[in-house]
Amino acid sequence: MSGTMKTIDTVFALATALLGAFVIVYALEYGYTARGNPGPGFFPFWVGVGMVALGAVNAARAVAGRELLEDSFDRAGLLRTAGITAVIAIFLLAVDWTGMLIGIGLVVIALGFVIRPTLETGFVLRLVATGALFPVVAWLIFSFYLGVRLVTGVFGI
Repeated sequence: MSGTMKTIDTVFALATALLGAFVIVYALEYGYTARGNPGPGFFPFWVGVGMVALGAVNAARAVAGRELLEDSFDRAGLLRTAGITAVIAIFLLAVDWTGMLIGIGLVVIALGFVIRPTLETGFVLRLVATGALFPVVAWLIFSFYLGVRLVTGVFGI
């Protein structure tokens, strides 16, 4: 791996860890527990911990030269990476307004279009269906089954 690629990989890994730390701080503001049950910040907290841990491992591997990245990024890959990062950042900033369920449904749809930018009818229908069903499944698992109070937005959802 070239020095430039090593630097890019290290910076990206550290940025992932930093974003994870940001998620942890926000998660703790929502509350890790609520009335003896996992609170709205429980799941985001552990996602943040995972991001920090994996970002640190990736940074260590990049510094040690143990990653096997190609020596170039194509434009489409860079745009996809920037788009995914933007979608996640917007979700984090907007979750107080959208609420967790509406926000995560929109994230699924947005990420689908970032990863595969097409308006093919079958793809769009599957993506919208997934974006609508994913929050329902998340609600069933977290709110209904586990009793986790999710972040609600301006619509009370």
